[in-house]
Amino acid sequence: MNQANFFLVGAAKSGTTSVYDFLNHHSEALMSPIKEPNYFSTDISIHKFSEVYKKTTFLEVDKYFSNSKLEPLQLTFVQDRKHYDRLYEKSSDEIIRGECSTSYLYSGNAAQNIFNYNPDAKIVIVLRNPIQRAYSHYLMALKYGFTDKDFLTAIQEDQSKEEKGWGCSELFIDLGLYTEQIDRYFNVFGKKQVEVLFMEDLKSDPRAFYSRLCEFLKIDDQDTFFEDVKSNSALIPRYPRLNKFFVKIGLKQFVKQFSPHVFVSFLKLLGFNSKVPKMTLKENKFMLKIYQKEIEKLSLMLNRDLTHWLL
Repeated sequence: MNQANFFLVGAAKSGTTSVYDFLNHHSEALMSPIKEPNYFSTDISIHKFSEVYKKTTFLEVDKYFSNSKLEPLQLTFVQDRKHYDRLYEKSSDEIIRGECSTSYLYSGNAAQNIFNYNPDAKIVIVLRNPIQRAYSHYLMALKYGFTDKDFLTAIQEDQSKEEKGWGCSELFIDLGLYTEQIDRYFNVFGKKQVEVLFMEDLKSDPRAFYSRLCEFLKIDDQDTFFEDVKSNSALIPRYPRLNKFFVKIGLKQFVKQFSPHVFVSFLKLLGFNSKVPKMTLKENKFMLKIYQKEIEKLSLMLNRDLTHWLL
């Protein structure tokens, strides 16, 4: 049985979908049909997930693996080793076999679990300005009905929750506290097996970004395609409270069972539109106070000037 030897571990909302798609089209790579199986995040408990998160997340894992052919799936929580091994059953002579679970960067257990599975695995982390990451995360939460509040209220409510964690709170701030998360991987794997990249480089010079990725993974950097960084926040609800209510009662998930065209038409009927609001100066200043020390620490850790993140 061929093991995975590559893990794109995050950060969430930092361009990982684009990197996954790039490798998924590469002749020397085999990527898991489940983009985010989350198998190694053993400290994430499905039983603690909020009802809203359960309604918007595919959790019928046994049903999925009962099929002889594994169809592409965005995200689930695989817990059985025999199921996880099946993700690479089509592997032949690919140099890279891997997956992309953004929970692995946040998880306190994932780094050691991955090492126990394959100590020679290569780890890639893609970072984004944590302020922009949090705002993009908020827009996604607004879209999926996880919140119906304005940005700052949503941040403050999430921070004040007694029960915090993946699937039971949003972790708007926590997912951007990169230094401790990266340090776990450096300590477990050593810096030579961990590559830290930046979403801003992916946007500004995708050719150079992917060349660096291919060099790290030891795959051909000529076998490539490039496109804009993918976004999952195309439609924003005009009526957030109504949207959250429809998610709560399961109406959106019911409609989603039909074709993507029907689902998009349904969203537009509910008042969804593509006019994404920009972060205000007040909101940006609030987030700067939260992240200033973290950004300074990260800059020292990675020996990269990140002062532009503080502007």
